[in-house]
Amino acid sequence: MFDFIHDPIAWVYLSCLILTGMASYLIFKFVKKLDDVERLTFKNTFLKFFGYVATIITVIFFVMFIVQSYAYYEVIISGDVHPDSEFINPKYSEQKNGHFYSLSVYGSSTMNLSDNREFRRVFREYEKDKAVRDFREGNLPFTEQKVANDLKFVNSYAQLIDISFGDKQKVATASAKEGHEHFAVSNTNAQTVAESILGKQLPKDLFEGSPQDLNGNSAGLMLTLELLHQFGDKDLLKGYKICGTGTIDVEGNVSSIGGLKMKLITANQIRSNASLTGKNIQFMTCFVSEHDYFDAIKIKKEENLQLHIKPVKNIKDALAYLESLESKPWLQN
Repeated sequence: MFDFIHDPIAWVYLSCLILTGMASYLIFKFVKKLDDVERLTFKNTFLKFFGYVATIITVIFFVMFIVQSYAYYEVIISGDVHPDSEFINPKYSEQKNGHFYSLSVYGSSTMNLSDNREFRRVFREYEKDKAVRDFREGNLPFTEQKVANDLKFVNSYAQLIDISFGDKQKVATASAKEGHEHFAVSNTNAQTVAESILGKQLPKDLFEGSPQDLNGNSAGLMLTLELLHQFGDKDLLKGYKICGTGTIDVEGNVSSIGGLKMKLITANQIRSNASLTGKNIQFMTCFVSEHDYFDAIKIKKEENLQLHIKPVKNIKDALAYLESLESKPWLQN
């Protein structure tokens, strides 16, 4: 709900909303009286113009008030890469050399602390800037604890997750539940697409023994490629390291994801700075959805990233690109 105590900016927007709304109402009421006496005069037209302007401004203040008062953000605090073999049954994950890698982020709304207590935290418009600063300085803004040493929060930023009249706990709980559901659907879609392309059924225990309590559907594209790599006749990777992010539907279409900036920054850090990340994976290409490509290129320029970003609209685009690569058997491991 609207925080009447801690959000003075929302009060400003609400006051302006009321004032401009009243002004619009009074102008049109006065114009109506004039119309009853004298029609299509310059005065009437002039006042109507200001009435329309006041109405437009009222709508703008209404939108600003809603966003200021009822928007919820989480802080995208860090990122990571995962071999997609982690998402399938271990007995099927090493049939071929190499793995595709999915990019992921850690968000404040689903943070788990070391004592296994679950803290789901989201922030209002007036709180988010301070929350970002706290994370960047190594503090958890909702506890007295310090951030775990293995998480690097220097690139943290806030991301809108919902506009809701519910309280923080409801918003965070709903977001986490939705994330779990999306992950399950993503796995199912990846299996469906892989089976369609391979022309055969994959094992019923495909996902047994793998983590099933993760959030989001952004691994869909890369998981599909991993399934095709492990169960197909071809070595899709040919010795290269390929990362990416993107959802996938049952038709193989690839769509947008959240946390794109952090994911690309993380991929670049892992590619170029093993001492910082504890990993040294020389990614040759990073797949993103065609819908995210413009933003990805903008992020690449702003952050000076050394990544080759490849847009894909459908799984077939990714496969065509992989097919075009020259085999590098000396890179296989």
